[in-house]
Amino acid sequence: MTSPIQIGSTVVLHFTLKLADNSVADTTKQTQPSRFLITEKSLNDPVERALLGKTIGEKVRVSLAPEDGYGPVREDNMHRLETHRFPTDTVLQIGDIYKFDKPNGETLTGVIRQVERDSVLVDFNHPLAGKDLLCEMEILEVIPPTNPSNE
Repeated sequence: MTSPIQIGSTVVLHFTLKLADNSVADTTKQTQPSRFLITEKSLNDPVERALLGKTIGEKVRVSLAPEDGYGPVREDNMHRLETHRFPTDTVLQIGDIYKFDKPNGETLTGVIRQVERDSVLVDFNHPLAGKDLLCEMEILEVIPPTNPSNE
């Protein structure tokens, strides 16, 4: 008998995130499975909460509203940039994806949402923000807690 998932368990699983049209937005099926620890904070996460009590081999499906996934589209993540900040030979088009260097050396990806003569509107929200998602998971391994508790 395998141990059911509980707080303190480490879970290894494959997941697939699907959009409302059933297209796949992300999956681990062709790569390494996901591995994570179920903690008290997991009880706030609908995906992890749905795993509690499940065992190896079970398949779990969870529907996620935007606030349970990547959040809503936030207007403060939309920024208007002057066109002179782009290379002069660039044809700016709606839907184009650009990487921008942040002062700390990290890069930030943005999608062009609007093009005007002197400026473009760039959306820095996560591409899945504002989307309803379906998370399908298959539990591959459950490592019981090292110090099981009856909390």
